[in-house]
Amino acid sequence: MSTIGKEAKDGSNDNNESQSESKMSTNQAARLAISLGLAGYRYGSPAVHVQSFVEKAFEKFTETAATSSSNSSDKEDGDDEKAIVVSDITSKPKLVACCRLSQSECFLSIETKEEENGSQSQISEDFTAKKSFGPLVYMKAAQNGCHLDKLSRLSMLAENLLTSSSSTTHYDACDIQSKLDAIETAPNPWGTILNFLAWVACGVALPPVFGCTWPDIILGGVTATASFVIAYGIDLGCSMTTPGIVGRIARRLAPWTSLLQAYQAAAIASICQAYWSNATNPVLVTIGAIAIPLPGYGISAGVIELAADNITGGLSHIIKGLITLVLLAVGAALGIATGNAIQTPEPLQENIVFVSNLWQILWLPMLCTALAIALQNSPRDFIWSILCGGITYAVSYGGAVLVPNRANIGYFFGGLALTVVSNIWGNVTRRSPLPLMIPSFILSISGSIGFRGLLNISKGSDGLGGEEFWQMFVVAGVTMAGILVGYFVVKPTNVL
Repeated sequence: MSTIGKEAKDGSNDNNESQSESKMSTNQAARLAISLGLAGYRYGSPAVHVQSFVEKAFEKFTETAATSSSNSSDKEDGDDEKAIVVSDITSKPKLVACCRLSQSECFLSIETKEEENGSQSQISEDFTAKKSFGPLVYMKAAQNGCHLDKLSRLSMLAENLLTSSSSTTHYDACDIQSKLDAIETAPNPWGTILNFLAWVACGVALPPVFGCTWPDIILGGVTATASFVIAYGIDLGCSMTTPGIVGRIARRLAPWTSLLQAYQAAAIASICQAYWSNATNPVLVTIGAIAIPLPGYGISAGVIELAADNITGGLSHIIKGLITLVLLAVGAALGIATGNAIQTPEPLQENIVFVSNLWQILWLPMLCTALAIALQNSPRDFIWSILCGGITYAVSYGGAVLVPNRANIGYFFGGLALTVVSNIWGNVTRRSPLPLMIPSFILSISGSIGFRGLLNISKGSDGLGGEEFWQMFVVAGVTMAGILVGYFVVKPTNVL
């Protein structure tokens, strides 16, 4: 009798050890899935994609560990304990994950799958030692950004994790984390000098798209140089490990970077309009100087998030984009006022010579190339990004020409073209289509329409300014419709 009692006690201890190991493993799987998903969010993946990936990654980790749990009991105490191991799936309820991501926080809720009769199974010991019901919720801070080279690397890692065989794969959490850390610490593939030249190229190539003069092109390059110096200097000061007075000033100026960039561009252009060339257009020069900070993609991504029923994330994107847009418009208005206070320009000349449209053959490839470099696209995706941008612009321009009375239809076909081309490329290469999609998206919707609308409102032209500002959302909505149709035509296989 005592022998039976001893065996029962030993079995109870084994169960407790298994429960403790399972608890740690569940937490490890959840945290690892969140870390991978939030890395994608920092590199430019939309919240909808991140939420789907986190849920699939957690279920993949726990499913894989469960199928191999029968072999884990044969391991000795000195075996690797870093791998994610969960008890046999037949002995415990299946864990189901639900992820929600806002602009600044990521929530992962884990609960047991309901039984067929509708009653919820008892929460497994992975959740708590007590007999209780309800989900576990993990929360981690989130930060949005854009780094297409790192996103491409991460998408390949995510593809390998999600497509591997559950019966043969043994995930090592430390190994996955080390690969994620290597992606995080990867340097800019183009370096500071090429990144600087990309900013200048955007300043030179963007004004001709709207119709400008040669002085606008020259000043666009000059003011884009100043914008890069402002952004680079503030980032360098904020990154100091032991910041002195320079670091403290940089941290104070960081929230106002967009305003400073627009202010210097508009002020320089207004002064040159008065003293150099009367044909200078300060608005177009400023648009060229702030081509990279323009929040066209952020606002449009927010509209897409709202369409995908991600209300919190969508509103967060739109509000953040509108704040940036307001800062740019205020900075430009102050810059023009400063230039006019120094010297009021004479009335515009009647015969202004604009740059010929034939130069678009040069400006368009330059703009596509500059956007790919400025957004830190991978060198192996570089040529494809330029081709996708050219196809998108050609389709959008062609649609507007074919249907002149419905010019916005060009944005629909542009969104359709960039989505189909990007998804086909992503499915063939088994990588995320976003390194092609994001530069082409920004090329189609730079946010310049909303910027000009706010600037006209600040000048007192409420009717024209309000119409242009509203047009920004119309363009975003029409493009979003084309993107949704494109996802229906060609579905991407890569989650991120």
